[in-house]
Amino acid sequence: MVDLDWSTKRRIVYLSIITAVLILLISVLSFFVFYKKPTCFDGSKNQNEAGIDCGGTCTKLCTNQVSDLKILWAKPFKINDDFYSVAALVENPNINSVSDSVEYIFKLKNSFGEVIAERRGKTSIPNSRILAIFESDFRLTEEVKSVDFEFLGNSVWYREDQEPVDIDIKKTDLTRIDYSPRLEVSLENKSFGSVSRLEITALVFDGKGEVIAVSRTFLDGFRSGSVEDIVFTWPEAFPVTEKVCQVPVDIALILDRSGSMAADSLEPPQPLTQVKNAASTFVDAISEQDSVSIISFATTASKPIDLFLEKNKNFIKKAIEGIKILDEGGTQYTNTSDALNQAFLELKSDRQRKNAEKVIILLTDGEKPNRPEKEGQQDYPVTLAFSKATEIKSDNIEIFTIGLGAQFDGGFLQSISTNPSHYYNAPEASDLENIYKEIATKICKEGPTTIDIITREIK
Repeated sequence: MVDLDWSTKRRIVYLSIITAVLILLISVLSFFVFYKKPTCFDGSKNQNEAGIDCGGTCTKLCTNQVSDLKILWAKPFKINDDFYSVAALVENPNINSVSDSVEYIFKLKNSFGEVIAERRGKTSIPNSRILAIFESDFRLTEEVKSVDFEFLGNSVWYREDQEPVDIDIKKTDLTRIDYSPRLEVSLENKSFGSVSRLEITALVFDGKGEVIAVSRTFLDGFRSGSVEDIVFTWPEAFPVTEKVCQVPVDIALILDRSGSMAADSLEPPQPLTQVKNAASTFVDAISEQDSVSIISFATTASKPIDLFLEKNKNFIKKAIEGIKILDEGGTQYTNTSDALNQAFLELKSDRQRKNAEKVIILLTDGEKPNRPEKEGQQDYPVTLAFSKATEIKSDNIEIFTIGLGAQFDGGFLQSISTNPSHYYNAPEASDLENIYKEIATKICKEGPTTIDIITREIK
C-alpha cells in the first residue's frame, strides 16, 4: 500500500472539496434551468389535479366534473308578418361553475319540419342560474312552426365562488296588451359594486303558463344602490289563448245581518244561510291574488270588522260562516253608511296593497237605510249613506250593490253604486250565487298572468 505524503493528501482533499462544490453548483444551476414548477397549463397531471390541468387547485374543471346544461324550452315568436325572434330558457345545474364561451345553434323549422333558417352564437353561462338565450331579426317569408336549440362542442368550465350580482325587480307594469304592448320595469342594483353591463330579458306568460312573448335589452354602467327604469315594447298584441286576472283586487264584502235575514225562523236561519253560502262561492270564484275583508252590519257595522283583508280563502270563508244575527235588544235596523265607512277605512288601511284595485260589494235586504237618525232630518240615513258612497267612489273605489227580495226597489242602491250596471236585484236568495259569480268576473282584469325578468351580468 502506497503511503502518501501529507502534501499529496492535502491536494486530494482540496480537489475533493472543489469537485463537490462544482457538482453542487452544477446541480443547482441544472435545477433552475431545467425544473418547471407544476402549473394548470403544463399538460401534465401533477399537484393535486383531478385530471390533466383540471380540478384540484386548478380553476378549470374536468369534463366529468360538469353536468350538461338543461334546455327547458325553445320557441319562436312572431313579431309581425315578416319578422321572428327566438328564445331558449336554459338552466345551469352546476354549482359555482361558469363558462366564458359556450357555442349554440337555433334552427327554425316550417310546418313540414324543414329548416328554413338557422343562427349560431356564443354566450357566457353564469353559475347555478336560469338564463334566457335570445336571437332576433329573422326575416322570413315562411311561417315558423318550431325551433330546435342545442349547444355545440366542448365548452371550457371554470370554478367560480363569487356571488352573482344582486338585482332586485322593484316593478313590472304591463299596459296596452290589446295593442302594441308596453312593459315598464324598475331594477335596483343591491350589489356592493357596479355592474358594467347587464342583460335584461323579459318573458310574458299567458293563463296556461305558456310563454307568449320575449324581449331583451342591455343596461350599461349600473351603479351600486341605484334604480333604473327600462321599457320593453312589442309592435302587435300578444297571442293570448287563455287569460287570467292580471291585477290583484282588495275587496270589502259587506253583508246584511239585520233581523229580517232570519225572517222565516228556520234553522239554520234563512235567507242568511243562503247568503253566506253564496258569498263563499264568490270567494272560490275570485283570483288567488285577491284579498277580502268581511263587514257585517245591522243597526251598526261590526267593530272590529269580521275579517281584515286576507288572501287565505279558508280564513275568509270561516269569517263568512261566523256571521250571526245578534240579539242586541229590540229591532235590528239598517245602517248602510256605517258599513260603507268601515269598508272604506279597511281599504285605506296599512293592510291594503298599493298595486291592487279596490272594490266594495254591499248586500242588503233593506230598501233604504234607516239609521243613524238625526232629529228633524227624516232622510238623514239615506243622505249620509249617499254622501259616504260619493266620497268612496271619488277615491277610485268601485261599489257593487245587491238588493235581496222580490219586491225590492233598487233606486237607492243604484244611486250609491258605481253605475247602474253595478247594481243587482236578487228576487230569491238562490239567485245570489250567479250574481256573485258575475261580479267576480267583472272585477277580474284579464291579461297575461306572469311577467318574469331574467338578469345576467355580461363580463
